[in-house]
Amino acid sequence: FPGEIYLVNPKGGTIAGRPVYTSVKEIPGKVDVAVVTIPADAVPDLIPEFKEKGIVLEGNILNVYTGIKEEKTIGYVVEVSTRGYGGKIRMLVGVSKNLEITGVTLTNHNETPGLGSKANEPKFTGQYLKQCPENGFVVVKGAKSKDDQIEAISGATITSRAVTQGVNDAVAAVKAIEKGEL
Repeated sequence: FPGEIYLVNPKGGTIAGRPVYTSVKEIPGKVDVAVVTIPADAVPDLIPEFKEKGIVLEGNILNVYTGIKEEKTIGYVVEVSTRGYGGKIRMLVGVSKNLEITGVTLTNHNETPGLGSKANEPKFTGQYLKQCPENGFVVVKGAKSKDDQIEAISGATITSRAVTQGVNDAVAAVKAIEKGEL
């Protein structure tokens, strides 16, 4: 990242000779990228500060973990939050360097038992375990006819779309990381 890096902590002070601002609002000038390393539940409290500072909040990415083997990056696990029928859906999405989905697990949700809750079953999540299409996955009602399609859970289309959005957001984050944009 070629831009300036600013440190923010409510206590302020300095770290390694660099000033630490007590809030995002105190940062001088424009902010291009914000990397937040606080508990995910505290992030919503920062949104008003981000908006006031002109930081555009894109996507639903909470965390990105790098998988390393023999000192080389082999993939990522992306923690994503989307909105389903019953509220927030949090999930982990495994994505290889070549953008193959290696796993999808819902870690927290309030989807309807017997309907949206099926989104965490292998019958549904297994549909993603392949190379991500160039333009992402698309949810369809009924039988899928193309490789980029994900068959919606009957009676839970909103949930199906939310999970698919999370997977697509995870892939977009990995693409940006691999291009050096994040």
